[in-house]
Amino acid sequence: MSEFINIQNTFNKIHEYLHSHNFRIIEKTTNEDPNEELVLNLFVQRADMHRYRFNISFFKQMKTFFLFNVTMGFMPKDQIALNSLENTNKAQHEQLFMDLRKIIYPLNVDFEIQMPNMMLTKEITIDAANNEQFFMDQAHNFLHAIELIRIRLDEFFYSIFPQGKPKDK
Repeated sequence: MSEFINIQNTFNKIHEYLHSHNFRIIEKTTNEDPNEELVLNLFVQRADMHRYRFNISFFKQMKTFFLFNVTMGFMPKDQIALNSLENTNKAQHEQLFMDLRKIIYPLNVDFEIQMPNMMLTKEITIDAANNEQFFMDQAHNFLHAIELIRIRLDEFFYSIFPQGKPKDK
């Protein structure tokens, strides 16, 4: 029970940090069902950056840390281009995903691909969340990882479609 109180206190502190640093809480979830793994979750975004959203999640089995996490999906036309590239130029296809890992791993963000989605995850200890500056630096680093992935993907797609990607219908 004291572990949950510590998690709840950290969750509330993080909520305050985010509010005071121009983040908008899109959704706040508190789950008291003992059968559920997800205990607490904040779905957040910077108030001035509407396209980047991520979760701050506390899970039952993770008693000493919580996660920043996001799942990013490819648009249908992007999936077609990637599949075509995989069939025609496997080396270039693999290089793209190696580049993505090289870009974000230095930010201590894990990156996993399960087409058509990419998942980014960063672990933060509950003790580290007591330091507001450290926590906010990590939140911004996570946003930067999302942006760096989008930039590299845009570079890739513009190399394939110099006039711009075809619009999804």
